[in-house]
Amino acid sequence: MKNILLLFGLGFAMMSGLQDANAAACSAAKRAEILEEPDHTIINVFGNDVVIITGTNTHVTIDCYITLSSSDLITKLVRFIGSDSSGVTFDCNGARIFPLQPLISSHSLRVATKITTVNGVEVYDRPENITIKNCDVYGTVRIHGSGYNPNDLNDYKNNAGPDWVLDVRNTSARNVTFDNVDITNYWHKDALYFGEGVTYITYKNSRIFNQTQGVAVYFGFETAYNTLENNEIYNRSSNDREIVAVDASEYNVITRNWLDGVNNGGIYLYRNCGEGGAVKYTGPRHNEISHNMLYYKNYSGSNPGIYVGERTGVNISFCNLDAGWSWDISDVPSSLAWDSDWESSSSDDRDFARFNDVEDNRFCNRNPSSYITVKVPSHNHSNVVSGNTSINCPTSTPLPR
Repeated sequence: MKNILLLFGLGFAMMSGLQDANAAACSAAKRAEILEEPDHTIINVFGNDVVIITGTNTHVTIDCYITLSSSDLITKLVRFIGSDSSGVTFDCNGARIFPLQPLISSHSLRVATKITTVNGVEVYDRPENITIKNCDVYGTVRIHGSGYNPNDLNDYKNNAGPDWVLDVRNTSARNVTFDNVDITNYWHKDALYFGEGVTYITYKNSRIFNQTQGVAVYFGFETAYNTLENNEIYNRSSNDREIVAVDASEYNVITRNWLDGVNNGGIYLYRNCGEGGAVKYTGPRHNEISHNMLYYKNYSGSNPGIYVGERTGVNISFCNLDAGWSWDISDVPSSLAWDSDWESSSSDDRDFARFNDVEDNRFCNRNPSSYITVKVPSHNHSNVVSGNTSINCPTSTPLPR
């Protein structure tokens, strides 16, 4: 029944989206709720103070527009859930978001579709047209689609075929702008995560400081039309991960960013075939990677700064988990504009990294020809690589892009 419920949910979500209006200003009571500390106690463990959460008021959902004071500190998890959060502007004005909730398992700021059940039918109510700005976030930021755990919907996804791509995009968060939202992440993997199906998300004019097992920025499968622009990204992955991962995501723009910590790789385009038992339909294609600056100092290894088609289904342990689902290209919705030999990851484990533009990027203190790789170009074809140059960068201080 999951597939039927999702299709009905799509209808409800699209109808509710037509009713979106600009949000009202937050009341004094709502401001107090945002700034209220969650119920907790502090105990001493081996000489260190440890926060123990004792109540359920651990998060706050933003459903109104507000400008905070620069001295404010938010110690709750901040949530933008469903259409109740649509149309809001959340201006931290320099305030910090530093939840008391353990950040090893919680996301400090999350935008997500609300899922409810009406008469046995799941209804997907997405948030859209949101602006979040001038925040200093400690922890991680997540934008999620119609399922916090994408594996929950695998049965529907694998049965529905490529129609899944359109369904999940039509029920997932869209049109969200993060402007001057800094992220400092020492706790959870992946500082900034674009979850399944989200579209038209912009993250710009910001800084990311990432020192975890994950990547600084992750574009998840079936995401599209997102923008990463004019950011400073400092990556110190403890698990030898790249800075930006583009996993089966398309039509994104990654431009004018400063990337520091490229020893383990800069921007990687690939498709995680069969991960979690789910068929991946899209591939990393039609992405623009331009005018970025990649800073090198002492590194002399071979990890690419920009890698198009990094995985190609070779030596990936979970590739066979989605075996048995096959779709003919003639069954694919024409709006997806897939080329004629396209295959899902169930039929073909390769990346299908195609029609990407890698242009006018600058490599500090390195020759770009040694650090841009298109793997298996006979398969990952129709990519444009041009105008990438080497420049002298005497220090790690970001240069104008």
